[in-house]
Amino acid sequence: MKHAILVLAHKMPEMLTPVLKYFSSDCAIYIHFDASHPLPDNIISLWRDFQQVRGIYQEYKVNWGSFSVLEAELFLLQQAVNDSDADYYHLISGQDYPIKPLKSFLSFFTQQPNRDYIEYKVLDTNKPNLDYCEDYISFNLTDSSMRGSLQGNR
Repeated sequence: MKHAILVLAHKMPEMLTPVLKYFSSDCAIYIHFDASHPLPDNIISLWRDFQQVRGIYQEYKVNWGSFSVLEAELFLLQQAVNDSDADYYHLISGQDYPIKPLKSFLSFFTQQPNRDYIEYKVLDTNKPNLDYCEDYISFNLTDSSMRGSLQGNR
C-alpha cells in the first residue's frame, strides 16, 4: 500500500527534515512551502536528497484562513495524483510530527484496506452560522491578496 504525504508548510523549514526522515518507505512526499518565505538553498538541497521527496513547490503565498490555503492544498493534491500511484493521500502541516512508529502507521492502513477517513456535514442553509460568517468575512477583508479578486494569490 502506497501513501502520498502532502505537506503544507509556511515557517521553520528545518522542522520538516525529521518528518521527511520519518516517511522513509512506501511514501511519496510533496511539499508546498509558502511563497512569502524564500527557502534557503541548503534546505532545498537537503530535502532533495531524500528519495521519497517527489516535489518541493512555492506556488502560492498562503495566508492563514484565506482561500490561498485551499489553493495550495489542491495544487499539492494535483501534483501527487499526477505523479504517484498512491492508495492514500495524507495532508499534514509543516509543524505536524507523527507520534507512532512508521511501521504502525503503515500497518494501520494495510489492515483497513479500501477505507476512507474523511467526513463532512451538511449545513442548514436556512439557518447559517452567522458568527462564523462574520469572523470569516472580517478576516478575509484584511487579506490584501484577496481584495478585488476571486483569483487568489498565485
